[in-house]
Amino acid sequence: MFRGTPPASLDVWETYQRGLWHFYKYRADEHKAAKTFFRRAIELDPNFAPGHYGIALAQHLDFWLYPAPLSWSEVAGSGLEEARIAVSIDEKDSMAHAVLSFMHEISGEWEASIAEGRSAVSLNPNSAWSMLAMGHALGWVAIIGKVSTT
Repeated sequence: MFRGTPPASLDVWETYQRGLWHFYKYRADEHKAAKTFFRRAIELDPNFAPGHYGIALAQHLDFWLYPAPLSWSEVAGSGLEEARIAVSIDEKDSMAHAVLSFMHEISGEWEASIAEGRSAVSLNPNSAWSMLAMGHALGWVAIIGKVSTT
């Protein structure tokens, strides 16, 4: 169930849902289509947080799963900005915080990644994405030993 701020129109919601349909196929060509739909959702409603974090998450997975034309720094920069926009639009959206956690992580901002992961879990402890963000941040920090996890 969607808990965030409602979109400006059903067209925005439909466009976003189409993006998710492509996103969850987990194929490079489908991710390209997903990003097109997420961008279109933002065009229809710039204040719809899921469109922004949808693009960020798709870029993140493109980098990790598929040969992406974007470099690490491009994914970190544009993805981080889109995730920040999403959180600024709807600070109570757990998915926005989860995606921001992932983006801080790939930017090497470990403490911020953990903080956003904790925010995501706090907002929705039943969200698999929130738990994944928190676990991923803590796992990487434990491996590299950069910051305290307490």
